[in-house]
Amino acid sequence: YRGTTCSNSDTTQGSFDCEQISTPPPSSDRVFLSAKGMENDRSYYFNTVALNDFIELEDSLGSIFSPGFLDNTLIVEVHVGNTVGSQIFQRMKIQTECNDQNDVTLGKTYGTLQLSSYTNNNNIRREGYKNLVFNCLIRNESPLSFSND
Repeated sequence: YRGTTCSNSDTTQGSFDCEQISTPPPSSDRVFLSAKGMENDRSYYFNTVALNDFIELEDSLGSIFSPGFLDNTLIVEVHVGNTVGSQIFQRMKIQTECNDQNDVTLGKTYGTLQLSSYTNNNNIRREGYKNLVFNCLIRNESPLSFSND
């Protein structure tokens, strides 16, 4: 979840639709996000998120991006506040089927969401982002030498 407006979308997906209903809430606020299939009304996410949270869009049958998924259209609503009944600030329609017409690309932004991983037809997970830990040793060595003369 990125907390951005529809105008920040960088996908070239022709069928992507984003409706900006109100301004995004402050970045410190949690929002309520619901994601469901358009054709089969299956729920893939129904919970609160904070800015930069990673979420999995899946149900008991698997990920919305899994091979053989029956519903290739995802409807996402993002609510201001942390309940489903609060005001909607963004509603999106995203195509999840990979083909020449649908830009389903890691790192692309779809409204307030950014695609960070998916599972391909061979059940191999592709990730665009990793949590990295850097361990650094910082040493401050003076180029001057001092003597007690």
